[in-house]
Amino acid sequence: MLGKEELARRQKLWADALKAAEERHHEARKAMRTAKPRLRAKLEAIREECLKRRHLSIVEQGTWLRSVVQRYFNYHAVPTNIRSLAMLRDEVTKHWRHALRRRSQRGTVPRSRMHALAVRWLPAAKILHPWPHERFASRLQGKSPVR
Repeated sequence: MLGKEELARRQKLWADALKAAEERHHEARKAMRTAKPRLRAKLEAIREECLKRRHLSIVEQGTWLRSVVQRYFNYHAVPTNIRSLAMLRDEVTKHWRHALRRRSQRGTVPRSRMHALAVRWLPAAKILHPWPHERFASRLQGKSPVR
């Protein structure tokens, strides 16, 4: 039979092992982020294209921007990447506002109007993909595919 001190020592070892395992799992989750150079390159391409398309109607611009942002979200909307997605949407809104302001000499687009346009045309940032352990859980039992 174990003494109180030995039992306490073993419980502490188990608690430390559990905590280390959770930290390793948490570190693996942190890794899912959009690479900054890729994000910057995409934003630069969107900015240039917004300036090229600035004289199109707002409906055409909004439709194009929605498709571009939604395609980006479809690929990059993994868990823990919501901040990058929200930042991309905000930056796209800024670039679009800049392009709309450059349409004429007196062109001003109030923030309230731009916010309404962004809500109308740009998709909200949300996670579209589940965690990998949730996504593959139904297809795998142990290490073999379910038959």
